[in-house]
Amino acid sequence: ATLYKDDILIVAGGYTQDYATLQSIDVMRVTTKQWSTLVNFTLPRPLMQHQLISCGDVVYICNGGYTAEHQKGKGLYTALQSTWKMSWDILNKAVLSDHPVVGRQWMELPCQTPFDASSSFSSPHSLFTVGGADSEYHPQSAVHIYSLSQSKWVSIGQLKVPRMLSGTVQLGERAFLVVGGLNHHRTHNKDTILSSVEFVYFL
Repeated sequence: ATLYKDDILIVAGGYTQDYATLQSIDVMRVTTKQWSTLVNFTLPRPLMQHQLISCGDVVYICNGGYTAEHQKGKGLYTALQSTWKMSWDILNKAVLSDHPVVGRQWMELPCQTPFDASSSFSSPHSLFTVGGADSEYHPQSAVHIYSLSQSKWVSIGQLKVPRMLSGTVQLGERAFLVVGGLNHHRTHNKDTILSSVEFVYFL
């Protein structure tokens, strides 16, 4: 997962050539153009195929998963529908300081994201998920917003085309584009790759 904020590029998690899932966080300050790995500061667990989302002064990790030993090299992984959050100030201090940050880092939200393989993004004050796949990996069309007051995900609409692993482009606080994705979990089949784009606006 990657995140660019305040002239800092963050690359977190992923997997190695032998499909071992990573927990480390690497950063590059644009002013220095040098990469470094944060000391004693990592993701809450090894993660791949997750997303880093900046929402106001909070950074979120959405979805993702990990590759178990028996899954390596088979194109398989165990999905997690978890969401964690952290103050940007804490993460920023870890990047700018040579000393490790102590104390609590990531905090897990009390509810899972509605679907695996959904696309997550934010407006200045809200966190959203779009589409995704159910437990049988059927693509979904629901759009959800995370309610801070209720501590749960709330459905606010539907896409015209069910899709998973899509891209999103925020156009404003109430509008975004949903781009591409898959309409079936068989990613090796070219007929399952979507080229359509949807414009979504909500009140």
